[in-house]
Amino acid sequence: MRRPGVLAAVCVVAALPVTACTATAAPTASPAARSPKTDAPRPTPPAAKPQEEVLGDLVFAGHGFGPYKVLKPAAPERDCKAFVVYLTRKVLTMQQRHQAEERLRQRGWRPGKAVPGGAILTSGEWTAGLIPEPVSDEDREQVAPHEGVFALTALGNCRHLRRSAPATVTPPTAPSFPG
Repeated sequence: MRRPGVLAAVCVVAALPVTACTATAAPTASPAARSPKTDAPRPTPPAAKPQEEVLGDLVFAGHGFGPYKVLKPAAPERDCKAFVVYLTRKVLTMQQRHQAEERLRQRGWRPGKAVPGGAILTSGEWTAGLIPEPVSDEDREQVAPHEGVFALTALGNCRHLRRSAPATVTPPTAPSFPG
């Protein structure tokens, strides 16, 4: 049986339903209808992050695991997708994946659904997937001595994301990604 490669891992997360991260408006009472006990400020939902900030978050999450490549889709909805792929010397352990999740939490991401072998997190209208896998047999020679791949992907809801000025996130530097 042939294991899917990095592209398949990215496609799996890209197939996640984007509607799961759509914000819904909660009904609010008029100021006159509120009682003094409900005048406490309500938490505001996180603002939509621009693609560049999401890419910076994904790069930060995998920092130190190995060389990486940022894959930018050429489709018109490119502002709604973010892909970062790391090559790792060994397939990441569960502890290392949890470390990447914790780094995203530091940047405001919240845990989402559990998935076998990976993790799903959300931030505003973005849903990110973290998937560590072994390098496929057909790619092994090209990326040697790396044995693992760590795909970090994020999808946003294109209808609701506002175009904004690129974030000033400076991702950590890493060795160049082969290929």
